[in-house]
Amino acid sequence: MSAFRDKQALDMLTQLELEIPLNTIDQAARTYQESVLSLVNWAESHNKVVELVIAASRENPGNPELQQFVFEHLKDLQVRDDLASEIKRVIDHYQFEMERPTPPQSTQSIEETSTQFPQLFNSAPIMTSISAKPIKVFISYSHDSQEHKARVLALSVRLRKDGVDANIDQYEESPSEGWPRWMMNQVEEADYVLVICTETYDRRFRGKEERGRGKGGTWEGAIITQELYDDQGRNEKFIPVTLTSADSDHIPQPLKSATYYRPYQDEGYELLYRRLTNQPDTPRPELGTLKTLPPRERKQSFPDEEQIGKKF
Repeated sequence: MSAFRDKQALDMLTQLELEIPLNTIDQAARTYQESVLSLVNWAESHNKVVELVIAASRENPGNPELQQFVFEHLKDLQVRDDLASEIKRVIDHYQFEMERPTPPQSTQSIEETSTQFPQLFNSAPIMTSISAKPIKVFISYSHDSQEHKARVLALSVRLRKDGVDANIDQYEESPSEGWPRWMMNQVEEADYVLVICTETYDRRFRGKEERGRGKGGTWEGAIITQELYDDQGRNEKFIPVTLTSADSDHIPQPLKSATYYRPYQDEGYELLYRRLTNQPDTPRPELGTLKTLPPRERKQSFPDEEQIGKKF
């Protein structure tokens, strides 16, 4: 039970990691304990126990009971390659934490320390200099369904937990400047805009939605298109993102040449996080100094006719 911090964290975990809303699993549950039991029973019946344990380990990496379970039951388990890779990542993180020396006592507050040493919760700390100014991200998406909105919210919450100032409309009740200006300001002020690609979003991005429907997505699509037009197609700001495997077919045309990310996969989330925080997986080495090479030794004399005759 201690593997999950509370029902809200449990709901976000199932939304983002297992792609299923918690309320579809625990419809009859009345307490948090019943929700956890319903989730475990669902995982067993759908052969998702390993995925559930891996997801819980990432969400709550300091839990000793989860750590013990992983070492005792998952370490030598024969599973498909992608799960074996995820298990290895979790185990490597646990071993890193166990072998890391205890830091000296500091008078700094927990908040001060955590801002100085930001890290992905599911991996060893990435030893890279990070700006003190939070990265500002706006998530542009369409309201396809309640489940889709919940997935977008879960992604935003996860990014915010990892130090990225991710914003979505769900945090706003009624912006004082009005929704159209609010959307325009969010796109303009963001360091990056995550474009959540779906068939509905692409239709609204192109301005082909039925009149009166999806005005927010249509408006944001127009703003993004104008920025790309003004920059003559050059793009570092707008990042296509898919939340299901089928959505890669619906990346808006102006963004198809850009790298897109799949944060519903753990590797995909890390790649997106690296992009947003400027922590490349393969940093470009520092440029060295040009070496001076001596000239190659050559014969200086030109052969005479007799020497040429002997050769041929």
